[in-house]
Amino acid sequence: MKQKLASPKIHELRAKLKTLAERGINGEKDVAQAKLARLEKRYDFNTPNVRGMVPGLPLSPIHAAGPRGPYRQRPHRENPR
Repeated sequence: MKQKLASPKIHELRAKLKTLAERGINGEKDVAQAKLARLEKRYDFNTPNVRGMVPGLPLSPIHAAGPRGPYRQRPHRENPR
């Protein structure tokens, strides 16, 4: 079966599943390991991530906050009274 290219979302999902497979409790570890195996069989993770990140690392807080950044807000409009 030909593998699909992994999108940035799939890279993030892989990172989360790896963490859960390492740190999970009770049945979480087993389920995460099974899902991770299926994901790695289906997608090609050898290509670099589209966003230019290192594959497997989550977005930085600056990028995750959106285009305006975490602290920048829209200018306040005054009420025309």
